[in-house]
Amino acid sequence: MKKTCLLLCLFCFLHGYGQAGFFGSNAGGVILLSHNAGSDFATRNWNANLGSTHSLWLKGASAHTFKNSNSNICTASLHYRVYKQDAAPGSFFSFNLNFNSNHPFTTSSDMGQISSNNLGDQRWRDYNQNINIAALATSNGTWVLEVFFSATGSNSSSSGCTDSFFYSNSGNNYRILFNMVDHYNAYASAVNFQTCQSNVSPFEFYNTSGFGLNQIGATNFENLNFGAFFQNSGDLILQGGELKTFKENYANVCTPILYYRVYPTASPSGAFVPININFFENCIGCANGAFSFGDPCNTTGTCNDQKWQSINANINLTNHPPGNYTIEVYFEIPGSNTNITSCDFSRFINNNGNNFKANFTILSATSPITTAP
Repeated sequence: MKKTCLLLCLFCFLHGYGQAGFFGSNAGGVILLSHNAGSDFATRNWNANLGSTHSLWLKGASAHTFKNSNSNICTASLHYRVYKQDAAPGSFFSFNLNFNSNHPFTTSSDMGQISSNNLGDQRWRDYNQNINIAALATSNGTWVLEVFFSATGSNSSSSGCTDSFFYSNSGNNYRILFNMVDHYNAYASAVNFQTCQSNVSPFEFYNTSGFGLNQIGATNFENLNFGAFFQNSGDLILQGGELKTFKENYANVCTPILYYRVYPTASPSGAFVPININFFENCIGCANGAFSFGDPCNTTGTCNDQKWQSINANINLTNHPPGNYTIEVYFEIPGSNTNITSCDFSRFINNNGNNFKANFTILSATSPITTAP
């Protein structure tokens, strides 16, 4: 009867509940992580939130098992999966842990030391993994690293391997949360036009991203109506754009690209034309620094903020036949998440895939003047 009860109680891990298994209600295993390119640390601080993360690596794990004279432990493994909070979890991945030590041993973690001097206690370990958890987190937001440990062995034989044991929070598993953030990106962007209606300067920026003090212009581009212009007047000219970017010390930002196309309103058509937005300057100072014109750098203070600007494209939008038109734009930001010189990845500022659109009207040169251009 005792053996039957033990087989039914797969999630009992204290020495007194079986002949073999994981020991300690809170010490059956730890995982080794590297967070934001910092030093490796072992943790069993389950349900903790590591905070903002641009890099997270699972370096390995340790498992702690016990066995009595008529029982056995054969193997140990860690099982893990990564999924976005409130999303459906996927399948588990796993790797085996190698036998590391008989008693006595001590494992250090951020929840204190785990020590054992009991006969039959063993430590299983693999700290040579290098699993890129951040790469499995495919978008910004809060993600979950969920783990549990398993072992094979026997409750009734010193050489058997037919029973299974688990360290899994009574089947609920153990979780660590992290908030995924970009390795590099733009925190503000705008397109630049020269019009006869521009205030103060004939060159004016219209925002496509950014908030508060980070915004580049005074007006948003999306759904803007520039008004009516005489054909071939040269009173509506696309000059280019500006972006403000940040990057981590191990990442890179390459030359951003503004893409645009113009078509009759309600009839999207035509290929996008690229305009390179060239490097302008680095941020002066670190956290809460500023650019040369006094506009602020990114308030998160990555210390690698840059401004990119090109406002000399001189693309005359009044050379279309009379009619109503839409200009559609988006930005591409090449760069690298892992290398300070590569351009092997691209991010986009594209209004969640819808791009940014504004309208204008071209009047015949012989049309009566009803509004000032």
